[in-house]
Amino acid sequence: MSPLPAVAVHHYLDPAGSGNGAAAVMEAGKEGGPVADRVGLDGRLTMSDVTHRRSPASRLGWPRILRIAARLGFVAVPVLSFGYLTGLAFLFAAIWLRSRRLAVAAAVYLTVTVVACALSQGEMNSTVNAALILQAGVNWLLGTAHAVVVQRRLFSTTRPAKEDPAVVAALARRQRREEARELLDRDPALAAELRIGRPDLPRHFDDGGLIDVNTVPARVLSRLPGLRPEDVERILAARLDPLGLRSVEDLIVTADLPADVAESLREVLVFSSTTTPP
Repeated sequence: MSPLPAVAVHHYLDPAGSGNGAAAVMEAGKEGGPVADRVGLDGRLTMSDVTHRRSPASRLGWPRILRIAARLGFVAVPVLSFGYLTGLAFLFAAIWLRSRRLAVAAAVYLTVTVVACALSQGEMNSTVNAALILQAGVNWLLGTAHAVVVQRRLFSTTRPAKEDPAVVAALARRQRREEARELLDRDPALAAELRIGRPDLPRHFDDGGLIDVNTVPARVLSRLPGLRPEDVERILAARLDPLGLRSVEDLIVTADLPADVAESLREVLVFSSTTTPP
């Protein structure tokens, strides 16, 4: 597949129903690669709401050379100050990353520095020597090692998970499913016209990947993860009952579907009042 420009994909469903799906959406950029795999049960692309993605950059948006310099500078603070400025460096990191753990670490480093400085004002004795050794061991050596670990987070080149296009797409599809469920409950006739839960039919409405257990053909059910051929046959038989299937619990009790399989599919299943013969 040739690189595609970095664009947003909004509720693409192949409205012509051609079935020409795509295995992945690729984005161009300095480090282009797959954004996410979103292929519908009928083989059509159903990825929705993928936001524009820039090439990987730090949270600060700094050039790479500046990020490297910042990393080296952060680690150099405890090294060059012999640990006396370690507490201030970690106080900055705690504020920047809003981390309570780093705030506690900063408090410890600052306490050691204050105690060592206070004791060093007097005559040299065993207590002063112990304080200086503690200062060197905790703030200088341990602080330097700690700084090496923290700088990876402080000047990270990876985007937070909530900003990742794959996560954005998954959350958007979850929202679409919730909206489609509400529409199905509120207006079944409109839901039927929009073909909610029917990925086997041409349509323009994106329901987020819902599957209507009572209306989809056997081939769609057979593509659901965890369903065996015998499970599909029991579902097809159970949905012909006058009461039909109305919930995941009905799948477990009436269609004898394994509970773990049924629960794993709860997110994508809906149960309309209309039943289609197998």
